[in-house]
Amino acid sequence: MSIVNTRYVKFPNCLQIDQLKIKYHDVLIYCAIRSFDNPKEGCFPAYETVGERAGCHRDTVMESVKRLVDADLISYEQEIKKVHPVNVYSFPKDWSYSRIPYEVFHVTDLSLHEKAMLINVRQFFQDGELTALKTVSKMSQLSGITYQSIKKQITALIEKGYITELPKRKNSKRVHCYKLTEKINWKYDYNKVNDKKKPTLKIKVG
Repeated sequence: MSIVNTRYVKFPNCLQIDQLKIKYHDVLIYCAIRSFDNPKEGCFPAYETVGERAGCHRDTVMESVKRLVDADLISYEQEIKKVHPVNVYSFPKDWSYSRIPYEVFHVTDLSLHEKAMLINVRQFFQDGELTALKTVSKMSQLSGITYQSIKKQITALIEKGYITELPKRKNSKRVHCYKLTEKINWKYDYNKVNDKKKPTLKIKVG
């Protein structure tokens, strides 16, 4: 997998879906909205536009936006743009995040929930080798998403070639090891991106 420096969306790590009272597919809507963010012009995509990028109906976007606002993941103010009132979105400062390549939005063989799960579990894959030394149970515990949901979608992502399950190494204590495949290019050269420092995953326990 080659190193890239293409456009990406920042997705906050360590989100406890259950505590925030959002649904895990809301993260896809969040990323779709944020993909329109422009430092100079702002972020004000229409519900229909977000739905086209995320692959869902505008009503799904509207419902997700309500939950995302209640969870303080996004906020918006209504302004007049080209005569019509629009929602101008803003996002809280990022503490630790994963880079979600724009390629995710162009994938055509994944469902809404499969894309959303791919975004949710991205934080558990180390940036170097893009492997995750986490069981499904541990991912469920850290993300607040049910074990059944993660297991179902990861199984689908493995079948479609976006994640692979690596064989257990001899004398290794690990139970599972997952790896992101090259169907989407996840690697970035951190020496060339505009971030001040490489993001790290910080998990709060208790």
